Amino acid sequence: MQAEGGVEPGGIRLSCGLEETNDILRDLEAAFTHVAGIKRERV
Repeated sequence: MQAEGGVEPGGIRLSCGLEETNDILRDLEAAFTHVAGIKRERV
């Protein structure tokens, strides 16, 4: 499904709608903080 939408493995898809800029920035900061705490696992 991701490939059909043009999102490659390891890529990030960002879709913004009608939101306050600060809400979007707060959401991105929370997401990046969460991802920073995840260790990469080698396959």
